Amino acid sequence: MRNVTVSKEELLKIVHTNREKHIELYKEASAGYYNKLREELVNALHSLDDIGKVSRKGIRNLVKPRNHMNGYDLALQMLNVSVDDNIELDSHTFEKLYNNVWEWTREFASGYTSNTGKDY
Repeated sequence: MRNVTVSKEELLKIVHTNREKHIELYKEASAGYYNKLREELVNALHSLDDIGKVSRKGIRNLVKPRNHMNGYDLALQMLNVSVDDNIELDSHTFEKLYNNVWEWTREFASGYTSNTGKDY
């Protein structure tokens, strides 16, 4: 199947729900990131040697979360201005908007797990 037609109202609800979930996960991942960053900075200060060198190994391994809300916002804006009651989606767009699987999902999930210790 190449294309599917879905209800605009249903798709709006799904994209909005996915957007809110992304915001929640982003905030949680960011909090975890900054907690880990603080911890690594304290460790780096404690590792100062006599000549002022500091180990940054732990800091380099941190993964700063990225907020991808703009993709959701664009999709919502486009759906809201559409005059159609039903929207035709190709498989790629369906995967993003309906299933919430974007090009960045794998990277975001990995960073989320790394920063929070929880499964995505």
